[in-house]
Amino acid sequence: MTPPPAPVEELSQPPSQRIDYHVVSRGETLHTIAWRYELDYQALASLNDLSPPYRIRPGQRLRLSEHRGFVTASGARAVPVTSQPVSAEPVVVEPVQPAQSVKEPDIAEEELAVVETSPTLSPPAPETPAPEVTKPADAVAPSGPAVASAGGTRSVNGIEWGWPVNGTVTREYDASRKFKGVNIHAATGSPVVASADGEVVYAGSGLRGYGQLIILKHNDTYLSAYAHNKRILVAENQKIVQGDVIAEVGGDPADPTRLYFEIREHGKPIDPEQFLPAR
Repeated sequence: MTPPPAPVEELSQPPSQRIDYHVVSRGETLHTIAWRYELDYQALASLNDLSPPYRIRPGQRLRLSEHRGFVTASGARAVPVTSQPVSAEPVVVEPVQPAQSVKEPDIAEEELAVVETSPTLSPPAPETPAPEVTKPADAVAPSGPAVASAGGTRSVNGIEWGWPVNGTVTREYDASRKFKGVNIHAATGSPVVASADGEVVYAGSGLRGYGQLIILKHNDTYLSAYAHNKRILVAENQKIVQGDVIAEVGGDPADPTRLYFEIREHGKPIDPEQFLPAR
């Protein structure tokens, strides 16, 4: 006698912590995907058997955690139910919810849940030409405790860090991680400089909520990000020295005078002002 079909219960997809895979979209890189999920890029590469230069392709599925699970043909993940066993093993099917939209300009408050069913989750990053990088003029440190100066550095963990722009800090890092960086306001068109020596690992607009974005790799531990630029003046894989001009302020239509700046340690946001010289 044929056993009855396994009962199925439909449950809502919980937050993004339960999502185990990411489907690569055109324009994404390993670094932007790691940044999106607050993962260490090297750990993400190891998890997916990737080696430098970490080439990925649109449509490729990247594991985000060690949990493997299994996936139904529709893309929903099936989980065994053990509370009321029947002759055929019952399962719970968790449908995948669509990605949540991101509202500018609150970058750090976005909750990005990525689904597994389509490789076109986020808009492709436009190709950005790489103009010549010019050395910024000598910065003059303005007076006042609420002013960030691009002049001067502070040595932290073997790296010389400096402010990315001359301007006023208007929103600081939130220890609760609801705001993962700092807002620095400066005149539109002001030069944005590299906070420390490094290499450009991303330059484009493919990461939602960040506008024209630059991510610099300083070593295997630290990355920094410069968001909402008016113009990007560097290209990926370019070597950068602390103080080099990499962009211009002014890319946020809602607030064209702000630069959003982050530092991450092993993929996790940290307070940038703990690394920058006193102002």
